[in-house]
Amino acid sequence: DPAARGRRRDRAVVGLGLLALAVTAALVAALFLGDGGRPAPLPTDGDGPSPTAEHPPPDGALTEGQVEDVALPLPEGWDERRADGVVSLARGTYPCPADETLDCVAGAATLHAVPDAGTLSAEGAARSDVAAFQRTGYPAEAYGGVFGSEELLAEPVTVAGQPGYRVRVGLTTPFSSAVVESVAFPSPRDPSILLLLRLSWDDTDDAPPLSDLELILNGATTVSDGPGTAA
Repeated sequence: DPAARGRRRDRAVVGLGLLALAVTAALVAALFLGDGGRPAPLPTDGDGPSPTAEHPPPDGALTEGQVEDVALPLPEGWDERRADGVVSLARGTYPCPADETLDCVAGAATLHAVPDAGTLSAEGAARSDVAAFQRTGYPAEAYGGVFGSEELLAEPVTVAGQPGYRVRVGLTTPFSSAVVESVAFPSPRDPSILLLLRLSWDDTDDAPPLSDLELILNGATTVSDGPGTAA
C-alpha cells in the first residue's frame, strides 16, 4: 500500500508520503476534508534536535527530479528516490516500532502537484493535507496508531519565490513521537496548480537533524534548462 510508511524488508521503501496519490483525484478530494476530528493536543517535551542546520546540501546540490520547474536541495546524507511526477527524498530507515518486519523512514520529503486546485488557498490546502498526512503517513500497523497531535507551527512562507503556507504538527504514538509538515504554494509556471511539499521526521536514533526539514523547505528553488540547474 503506497499510503503506508512501512515496507516488507524484501520490497522497496514506500514510506515517502503517499507517492502514488500525487496526481490522483483522491488526493484532491482529501484536500477538502478539513482537519476536523483531530485528536486532542498533547504537550511536547521540547527535546528535539538543535534548530541549527547541521547538514547543508554539498555545493548547493539539487535533486535531479523536479515538479513544475521546482527542485529540492539534497542535504548531506539524504537520498533521492525516483518516482514519476514526484520529487522524493529520504534519510535513514529503521525497524518500525509496531512491527519490526517493516522498515520505517526516519526523515522524508516529497513534492508533488495538485492540478485544478481552483479557489483553494495555500493555507486551506496545507491545513487539509497535514490532517490527511497524519492519518495515512503513520498507519497503526507500522506505528501503533497516532494517540495525539499538537499544532506546532502555522504561518505564511515563501517557497521557490512563491507565497505559500506551512503547517507543522507534532505526533505522539505508543512508542515514540514524530513531526509532520505540509507546505502548499502555487506553481511558478501556472498559479492554478498548487504544489504540496510534505516533510516528516521520526524521533529515532536514525533520524536526521530536525533542522534538515527547514533546510529543504528554504532551499526549494526554481530551475531551468535541465535538472539541478538553478534559475
